[in-house]
Amino acid sequence: MLCERADAKDLAKYEKEYACETKLDGTRAFIIKDADGKISIIGRKRANGHQSNYAVEHNLPEVEAIANALPPDSWLDNELVAFDENGRVNRTLCQRRCSTTSAWKVSALSRQIPVYAYAFDVLRIGGKDLTKVPYFKRKEQLKGLVESLKLQRLLYLPFALRGFKEMFDKEQEGVVLKKIWSPYIPKRCSYWVKVKKMADEIVTVVGFTNGEGKCEGLFGSLVCVDDEGKYVCNVGGGFTDAERQQLTAILRKLEHPLHPRYISEVGDPYTPVKDCPFKLVLTYQEKTELGHRFAPRMKTIKYT
Repeated sequence: MLCERADAKDLAKYEKEYACETKLDGTRAFIIKDADGKISIIGRKRANGHQSNYAVEHNLPEVEAIANALPPDSWLDNELVAFDENGRVNRTLCQRRCSTTSAWKVSALSRQIPVYAYAFDVLRIGGKDLTKVPYFKRKEQLKGLVESLKLQRLLYLPFALRGFKEMFDKEQEGVVLKKIWSPYIPKRCSYWVKVKKMADEIVTVVGFTNGEGKCEGLFGSLVCVDDEGKYVCNVGGGFTDAERQQLTAILRKLEHPLHPRYISEVGDPYTPVKDCPFKLVLTYQEKTELGHRFAPRMKTIKYT
């Protein structure tokens, strides 16, 4: 189940029919134990504007232990998080844990940077399908399961039914609103709405990556730098189909046989462009330790 977006100014209108949960800054993951006892931990990642799944059970022994403790044929929806030295949720540390595959590094990091699973929803418990059960009833069953297991690394994510604005103001990343009577649907819909704390910035486009899937033949993301020429992010979200087609036509004419200066930051091959005639107004969540913009999204196109 995926979230639609909303603005903080609209929080009050959701209080009659929605519950409010903390939006944690970690890695979304399903913790699964099938009917035969086989376990899986499936994370989600985003690249070039596309979401994809990947297995992390061998990278996270402490989360693997949670899966082993579940009743057979159970499926939890969770946010995996790691904490920094100040006790704040740190996305970079969690990503490091999820991406580390070397056995000896996994063993060492599991002690240095433990990962916790905040369970926020449940699809199955002990062979019982709960996807058609209303949200607040699923939460009751999830809370009971978490409390019965008594696992240090498995935590229940609570919810509030009022005071959404106050909750949003004090949270690190934002909140997620969930319709109280909603079933669990495996797609994006208005039953779940995320409200994130964001900042705006004007950036310059210096290149593009090639799109895949429905974006094949168009750009996948735009390589962006700040006023000082420092790489800040790739942005692939926020564009309409018409905008993507229009900008691709412009960018193709600006392709330049330069060495891709920002290849180490971008990570994927990209095509440099010169003298781009438009800038982008981005909205993003925060700056990373490297100065990159996290969760960027195109807000406005400004032609120069």
